[in-house]
Amino acid sequence: MGLKSSNVGIAPRRLTGSDSLHGFVVNGEVDVVLENLVVVMKPGGNVTIVEFKKDEEVPGPPFEDRLAPDDVEAVMARIGGIALSQFEPSSSHYAIVFAIRGELD
Repeated sequence: MGLKSSNVGIAPRRLTGSDSLHGFVVNGEVDVVLENLVVVMKPGGNVTIVEFKKDEEVPGPPFEDRLAPDDVEAVMARIGGIALSQFEPSSSHYAIVFAIRGELD
């Protein structure tokens, strides 16, 4: 049985994570973060992940710590995240909007 957002009194419909997912992956904390994301999100809610581009010319965290869009999609797929759209909020970042189904596989 997966965790569901009904376990929480107040659950948001939309969240944005900026420049943080790669740190959780590098530190081995992504599973805990995803579990908590599922708990607090309403089923069908949206999460926007903003990350540095995986480009050595772009300032930011070490290149080897950065996540390419395919990496972010693979991480979010673990909680049933479905990519809805992708855009570039700046010349150094990309963003992906995911629908979250509300359970942890």
